[in-house]
This record gives sequence, structure tokens and C-alpha cells, in this order.
Amino acid sequence: MKGMLLPLPSPSTAPTFSFWRMLFTALGVMVLSGVLLVGGFLAYYLQGFTLPEVQPRVWRGDTLQLVAGQGASVGKTLELQALSSGGQAIISSGKMTLTAAQYPVLEYQLQGLQPGMEVVFFWRGETAPEKVVSLPLRWDGEESTLMRLDHHPAWRGAIIEFGLGFRNTLPAPVVIKELDFKPLSATTLLALVGSDWRTFQGWSQRSINFVTKGNALVPPLVGAAAWAGLALCLYAMGLVFQRRYWDWRVIGTIFLLAWLAVDIHWQADLWQQLQATYERYGGKGWAEKHRAAEEDKQLFEFAAEIKAHLGPIPQRVFLVTAKSLAEDPYTRLRVRYHLLPYNIHDDGAHLPRQADAQKGDYLLILGPTPEFMFDPEKGFLRGRGRERTKLAVKRIHESAMGVLYQLR
Repeated sequence: MKGMLLPLPSPSTAPTFSFWRMLFTALGVMVLSGVLLVGGFLAYYLQGFTLPEVQPRVWRGDTLQLVAGQGASVGKTLELQALSSGGQAIISSGKMTLTAAQYPVLEYQLQGLQPGMEVVFFWRGETAPEKVVSLPLRWDGEESTLMRLDHHPAWRGAIIEFGLGFRNTLPAPVVIKELDFKPLSATTLLALVGSDWRTFQGWSQRSINFVTKGNALVPPLVGAAAWAGLALCLYAMGLVFQRRYWDWRVIGTIFLLAWLAVDIHWQADLWQQLQATYERYGGKGWAEKHRAAEEDKQLFEFAAEIKAHLGPIPQRVFLVTAKSLAEDPYTRLRVRYHLLPYNIHDDGAHLPRQADAQKGDYLLILGPTPEFMFDPEKGFLRGRGRERTKLAVKRIHESAMGVLYQLR
């Protein structure tokens, strides 16, 4: 009939229904994919698994021995307060026996552990009692952290001693609560994966672009890719059985959810990097920031000492490095950087030629250089063996890291 209108679905309800249906489909296949992956992961690592007859073995902090460093037992814990004069602390279990195959996972509870601290877990085996094997302890922002041990080839046979080692720096006391050796189980495996993903490795030359998770059972990127890939396969199988057309929005949502999982993990790592950076450098001036950088502190202070003995800018400084530093360009380049804006000439491991050096120039010898000999009475610096150069100099400053001369 003329003028008769066909009934159409309301534009406010039809798209909404389609969207929620699409979202539930995407979430459904992602959940099913996750369940299948977790089940496959546990089935692979727990092949022939039965309830363990062995129970976890726990060492409280007050049962451990402080071999080096300063500390004291506080209740059921051990508080490490300072390093020894040699810059280290050693905490040992003493003589004991532990079957490595029964305990592939270590859970350690330490309070006060921070990024940048050099802490290791060490042990000695019965087969080679004179050999000490160590693994760096990881920090994931929580007091309790799990670490996998069975991936290391030396975690075999009977363990006769284990302990913790601290080196170089201890900005605040560390409280050792428990060291708990765990047998293999489904709960332990899943907790280990979670601990791997939460672990913060600190700053390094790679961390600006990569998230490194050491010996993670399931790297985050690989896990997200497998999660999305299996979800797409399940979605495709469902379309074949239901004889329906694919919906590109479902595929896009699957990729989006997997990408968000990886990106949230990345952002969490960036947040921990920000916190670690602020704790070390926040509120400090230019010089204090350089001194707070443990990896660069000594070089910065050495360069500051040298600058204090140099004349006003401009000055020429010939930099000579020990042969032992030939494979360590970092030290040489950082010293050059810290000596700016002085004019630095890098002469490698050789003295500058007499034709190139002028009276008043400076010569900085970095590191131990037995191939050079200085005669303080005559005021000459000469090389030994093939190094024939002989320079008239006076010694300006000497420290453990190098010697500064001025040409006469």
C-alpha cells in the first residue's frame, strides 16, 4: 500500500546489541584461550606430577650466620646494618644438606631490598665443595619474591651450604626474614610466572627499549602472542562450525586486549624506573646527581680532582690510558666527558710525540702504566721498551686512578 512504512529496528538499540555481542565473543575466546594455555603450561611442566612427599624447607633469618658485615638478630629475623670494611656482607646457612632436585624454587623474604643493590644467592654442592656458585637476586617491589633455581646447571645433587652476598653498596639496612625452598607444584609454577612478570631489573643499557625478564618461564611478549594467536584460532573454528561470517571487530578486539596486556606491563616497568630514578636523583643538584650514580661516581670525583689542578680554560690535556683499559672504552670515554670543556686529546696507550706537545700542556695517565717511568729528580717521563718518547714534565697530582703531569 502507498504510504505504508516497514518496521525497522531502533537505531539506538540495534548497534548496541551488536557491540555487546561482539565484545562478549572476543572476551569469551580470550578467556578460553587463557584457560587452555594455562592448562597446557601446567601439563608440560608437571608431567607425571604427583603430590610432593617432601615439604618446603624454611630457614628464618635468626637461624642464619652473619659471616661478614655488621648486623644483629631481631626477633625471628636478621638485620644487616652495614657492609664490612672490604665492601661486602656474607650471610651463610652453615653446614646443611639439601637435595637440589626436590627443591627447584626459592622464595626469599627480604625487607629493604632496592634496585641497584648487588645481592646474590650463592651455594656450594657436595660434588665440588670448593666451588661457590651464585645467582643475582631480583627485586619485584615486594618483600616476598620467587626465583627459579633448577635452570642453573650447578643446582644438582646435594647442596651443603647456601647464603646471601651483598657487595659495594648498602644504602639502608636489609632485614632477612625467610629463605624458603619449595618443591614443584601447580601453585608454585603460577606464582613463579607472576613473580617473573613483576620483577624489576633496574636500569641498564637495554632497559630503555626492552623489558628483560632473565630466566622467565613465560616471557610476557611470547605469552601475549600465544594468547592472541590461540584466541584467533578458536574464533575461526567457531565460525566454521556455526557457518557464520567473521567480524573484523572481534579480531581487532583480540589484538587490542593482547596489546593492552603487554603495554600495561611495560607501563608498570616504566613506573618502577621512574620511582627508582626519583629515589636516587630527586631533589639533587648537578654534582650530587653525578655522585649518586654508583656506576659513575668514582670517575666523576676523579675528574673533579683533576679539574681542580688544571689551569683556566682553554687548556690542552693529553689522555693516556693503561693497556688494561684498552678493552674498556667506557672508562676512557667517561673521563673525557667529565673533563669537558677542556680540550682532550686521546692518545690511547702511548705518550704524545714531542712535536705535538707544548710547554704548559697537561698529560693525564689513567690507570696503572708500568710501561712508563717517571724520574722525579730529573723531571722526565719516558717509555720503556719500544716506547722511546721522553717528555720533560712535573707531577701535579696523583691518585689511585691516575696521575696528572704538566709539560715543562
